[in-house]
Amino acid sequence: MNTQIYGWLVGFYPADLRRDFGEEMVLVFAEELRDADAMGKARVWRRALGEFLRLAPSNWAAHPALRVPAISLAFAILSLATEGAMHYITGEQARYVFASLLPTSAPVVIPLTVMWACRNRGMTALNLADKDR
Repeated sequence: MNTQIYGWLVGFYPADLRRDFGEEMVLVFAEELRDADAMGKARVWRRALGEFLRLAPSNWAAHPALRVPAISLAFAILSLATEGAMHYITGEQARYVFASLLPTSAPVVIPLTVMWACRNRGMTALNLADKDR
């Protein structure tokens, strides 16, 4: 399941990187997870997410169809992080924090889904000018 999630994340990387190295990246990720203990798996995911945050946003900014969902995603993550910090500051147990944040994760899931669906699509220009006038 971890490898499938990482493969989905690779789908957000720039097209040339996915084309040239996407399969190898997923294979290396799976191999690193297979050889790691529980703490090692957390480190592998931390590196993968760091890489994702360095590479994927440049692709989002370059693709006009992904700009609005990317901005929406950024605000949703900021909102969830703030809410999570508030729960942490008040001293709630981790399981309660996760349970309280789960219903509010839709603002993160929706833009990610839109961005994934639009990642390889070209833009269609809308001509709204009335040519009959």
